[in-house]
Order: sequence, then structure tokens, then C-alpha cells
Amino acid sequence: MVQKKKMKKYKLNARFYVWIISLGIVMCTIFQMVMAFQNNAVPNFHGWSAEKVMEYDAKHDAINVTYELVYSYDVLHNRVLSQSVKPSTKYKDEPITVHIQVSKGYPVMADFIGKSMDELLAFAKAYDIKVIQYASAIVEPQNDSQQLETSEEEELIDLENSAEALSDEIEQSDEDLPLSEGDDTHDESIDEESDDEVTTNQEEEEKEEDDDEQEAIESESVEKQRKIITQSISPGSTILKGSEIEITYGIE
Repeated sequence: MVQKKKMKKYKLNARFYVWIISLGIVMCTIFQMVMAFQNNAVPNFHGWSAEKVMEYDAKHDAINVTYELVYSYDVLHNRVLSQSVKPSTKYKDEPITVHIQVSKGYPVMADFIGKSMDELLAFAKAYDIKVIQYASAIVEPQNDSQQLETSEEEELIDLENSAEALSDEIEQSDEDLPLSEGDDTHDESIDEESDDEVTTNQEEEEKEEDDDEQEAIESESVEKQRKIITQSISPGSTILKGSEIEITYGIE
């Protein structure tokens, strides 16, 4: 009786050890699979420090990491903000290049005095800065193209008035003169005048389109000619998110 109890005890211990060994084999297999996947896939660098990324880059020859320092309002400075390759992207024998952006702290105000408005507006858009603009006392001179445009508009108005007066005279003459069967020359003159009016209208439309294009080009050139005279935030100062900058500009 005592011998049977000992045999059952030994059988129970043997089954327990078999389960432990089997579980260990399964865990080792899973661990090897995970390590193999990690070694052949790009990790998620977001939030890593630059030093940690450099260590990982030194240990893995199949990954080439390029760095870019950018301004950021992120509280954790010297951290990876973004990466060009998605995490878990597998790679084989060919090396893969990953470009990452690392935060270098809050943005610093640049010196925009004497520069164009376009440069300041691009900087403000990138770092969420509100720009308040004030025009200086410099008056923009009227250039030759604007004077020419004004004279052309006046000539166009005079031409339209003369065309209207001519059409009124033709209508009045048609009402006064009786029509005859042999009055072919009169009909031909009317047709020629109507053709001239159509040609004049087409020329006026083309001229208006050219004037609109010229105005667009001139407005764009004026924007490029605006130069900043003063700025409220001094160069080198740290910029907070949502800051406002007041500037005055003039036109060269």
C-alpha cells in the first residue's frame, strides 16, 4: 500500500517537470521569434533620445540613421519627433535609411529687419506666431506702368463712348431713310460697321484680360518689395507658442 502511494507521487512530479520544460521551450521559441522580428524591422524611434538612437544605429549595420535638429514646443527636448520610415517596416540584406527629426528646444526669433514679408510670414506659419502689420509713412510712388494703365483706361472709355454714339447715329439714319430694292450699298456699309463693332469688342475683351494679368504681376511685385523696418521681438529671444509679433514695413 505504501509502495503504491510513492509511485503516484513520483508520477505527479514527473508530469509537473514535463509541463515546466515544455513551457520553457515555448517561451524560448517566442522570445527568439520576437528578437528576430525586432532585428529585421525598423523600431518606433518616437520619444527616444538622440543618444539611444545613435547606440541602436551603431549596433545595426542594416539601418542608416540621418538626423535633423528642428525647433519644437515639445516639453521633452532632445527627443525624436518623427521618422521617415514607418515602425515595424521589415528589411532584408539591403540597408535602409531612416531620417529622423530631433527636437532642439523652443524656437528662437530671427532677425528679419531689411528682409521681405514673405520670409517672416513663412517663419510665423511654421511656429504658430501671429503677425500684426503696420505700414510705415513711406508712400508708394506711382510707377510708369500704372500711369500708362490709367491713360489706357481713359482711351478705352472714350472709344466706348464714340462707338455708342456711332451706333446711335446709324440707327437714326436707318429710321429716316426709306428702304429701296436697289439700296445694296447701304446694307453693305451697315454690315461692315457691325463687323467693326464686333472686332472692337473682341479687342476690348483681350485688352481687359491683359490688364488683369498686369495687375496681378504688379501686386505680386509689390509684395516682394515690402521690407521690414522694425520688429517687436528682438532677435535671439525664445518664442512661446501663440506669441504675437508687431512689425512695421515699408516699400522700396
